[in-house]
Amino acid sequence: MLLIGLSALPLYCKLLAPLLIAASWLWFRRGRASAVTGLRWDADRRELSFRVPGLGWQPATRIESITLLPWLLVVRLRYARGRRRLLIASDSVSPEAFRRLAVLARLAPVELSEPGRATGN
Repeated sequence: MLLIGLSALPLYCKLLAPLLIAASWLWFRRGRASAVTGLRWDADRRELSFRVPGLGWQPATRIESITLLPWLLVVRLRYARGRRRLLIASDSVSPEAFRRLAVLARLAPVELSEPGRATGN
């Protein structure tokens, strides 16, 4: 059935389809290499950093915005290499950890200290 549908396509579509599939696969693989695998948020010291494989812990310089939904936390931030959007789904961590992150996102100050300088007591 699929072959009948594909046979009706023009030649350029038949040639373009494998290229699009290969490009999608490469884009997906590249995205996984830069995926965030850890998050540290110390509200007392006003520090937030995230871990990227191959780069280690990257300190954030500024939190641009926080969006909190019952099932998702979105943190937009700036760091030395540019901007990053962290998406934390409620089912990707324990319920207790997500609850603590949600409380921190609501109550913690969004201004961060300069990376490498603690503002603790």
